[in-house]
Amino acid sequence: MSLRSVLFMLFITAAMTALLLYYIKLQADVTRTSREIADLEQKLTQMKAENDADYNEINDSINLEEVRDRAIHELGMKYADRDQVIIYSGSEKDTVHQVTETENEK
Repeated sequence: MSLRSVLFMLFITAAMTALLLYYIKLQADVTRTSREIADLEQKLTQMKAENDADYNEINDSINLEEVRDRAIHELGMKYADRDQVIIYSGSEKDTVHQVTETENEK
């Protein structure tokens, strides 16, 4: 074998070794990232379960009858009379424009 052939083979061997090491590094990165994703998904599932439990606990602690009684008896609220209720039928547009000033804006 000539010196040129030996140098070419050494270059090819070095290039293949570098590519192989790069490929192994990429595989390790993919594996590590996959584990991190799995851990984060598990944490997300746990956080959703805790959030749902807290939400249900809050909803269970609200007694609408107690709220109604307090609003009527302590705060003086009362149901609207029939002539105070305005029924609005929506049109194709989904926006409402104020035509007159309200008492709060005066």
